Amino acid sequence: MGTWIGKLAAAATISTALVGAPTAQQPTQLETAPRVAVAFQADDGLHTPPVAAPIVDPFRAPEHEFGPGNRSIDYDTEPGVAVVASADGVVSFAGQVAGTLFASIDHGDGLVTTVGLLDDVAVSGGEVVSRGDVLGTAGDTLSFSARQDGVHFDPELLFESFRTVVRLVAAPD
Repeated sequence: MGTWIGKLAAAATISTALVGAPTAQQPTQLETAPRVAVAFQADDGLHTPPVAAPIVDPFRAPEHEFGPGNRSIDYDTEPGVAVVASADGVVSFAGQVAGTLFASIDHGDGLVTTVGLLDDVAVSGGEVVSRGDVLGTAGDTLSFSARQDGVHFDPELLFESFRTVVRLVAAPD
């Protein structure tokens, strides 16, 4: 996992270097340039999707912490389909949030994935899981999110071998 953190840090450095530091005469990056989201994927392709189903609602980063968006990817699932751990880790939470079932896996180095909108949960907090272990069963839709040090990012970035992804995001007004 150390390589994941190093590449994420490198992405931040590259992003800053491409835009340049603001000077007294130069407005800040957010005032002049479109936001660029740069992410790096794990070298060894550690993660796999939690279900084999089509994505019906992709990740959409919010413009600010409490803004609208979709901090997960949502799958069109058949009720009762097994939902599996995307990678090895420790169950950090398994249970209800506002009447809906979720399970979160701590993969180490600040990386946490969460599956939600489950029909049932088959794991308990503190349980060690391996990639492919059943976490529970899906309902009509399954939500899958990923956070690095508490910050949501597109979980699809976990599913492929290393590559750089650059997405332009509309600049704030």
